[in-house]
Amino acid sequence: NEDNDGNLLIGTIDAGVWKFDGVNLTNYTTKDGLKGNSIWVIYKNNKNELLFVTNGESICKFNGKIFVEYTFH
Repeated sequence: NEDNDGNLLIGTIDAGVWKFDGVNLTNYTTKDGLKGNSIWVIYKNNKNELLFVTNGESICKFNGKIFVEYTFH
């Protein structure tokens, strides 16, 4: 899926999320706040937020630097 800055975010089976900015690849894993390194779904909601469903059975939101657990209001 694509974030609001045009970066491509790619979920993997066991290596977390990769972000490609057109030049560089950056890897994000549980050390960056993901609740699991297997990404099941990447979804963009109506607020243009990217949500990541992980094998940690939680939903995480990427704030541009780290992942935080998403809670529904």
